Amino acid sequence: MQNNINEDIQDTGKFTCYENCISCLGKVAGCLSLIPGFCCFPYPYQQIKQSYVGLLEKFGRYQKTLGPGLHQINPFSEQIKIVNLKTNVIDLNRQSIITNDSIIVNIDTVIFYRINEPQKAQYKIQDLNMSLQELTYACLRTVCGENNLQVLLDQREDINLKIGEFMNAQTKQWGVFVEQVFIKDMILDKNIVEELSMVPKSRRIAQSKIISCQSDVQSAILQREASDLLAADSAMQIRYFDTIQDIAQFQSAKTLFMIFDGEQDKKREQK
Repeated sequence: MQNNINEDIQDTGKFTCYENCISCLGKVAGCLSLIPGFCCFPYPYQQIKQSYVGLLEKFGRYQKTLGPGLHQINPFSEQIKIVNLKTNVIDLNRQSIITNDSIIVNIDTVIFYRINEPQKAQYKIQDLNMSLQELTYACLRTVCGENNLQVLLDQREDINLKIGEFMNAQTKQWGVFVEQVFIKDMILDKNIVEELSMVPKSRRIAQSKIISCQSDVQSAILQREASDLLAADSAMQIRYFDTIQDIAQFQSAKTLFMIFDGEQDKKREQK
């Protein structure tokens, strides 16, 4: 419950003689209404439910804030205006926003707010709901217009908090606290959606090309190392013996053996 509830506000204005007479008649009428048979007189009591407060006015001037319960009033000179202290929800209409990278985004937004200073909310703003809606639209255009589309998609929670801070700076003088601004959905043009869907595919293709090129380079290195090893004398001798073993598997009348001497071959090549 707020600190200003049930606290009287000093009224420096004086009532006229006519107003005092009306007030006296109201007290009399209120007393008569409590007597059985005088039901035509206005009832002098009014009930305020829990989570609500009442602003007592006398001849249209604010007197004090009343908490939940049953309160006696002057039916001719006083009235109570009920103010809801519960959290209220406003589901805003879809708003078109142009981002910093010139992309049009349709945004669905909902705001949660509550009144924490009933007197300000009642007397300092004409239409609270309409004012909150217009303020939210202005904050959306300002905050979202400063960022590009990728930031809006990746940092939606930060955008919500920033919009709430902008709004609370203004709604403080209205006696309203904005609990949360929530961007429900962002609707993009079909062409933009298709372009965004192609980005992961392009990344996968580029990554596969990089892996393929790396494999080709590694394969070329291995082939070069293998060719260097095969060109050595020991490798040639191993291949020579493998060839003899393959020839020995065939049944033939004659088998020719060639003497392999790598050093003599090198000398012949040098000559």
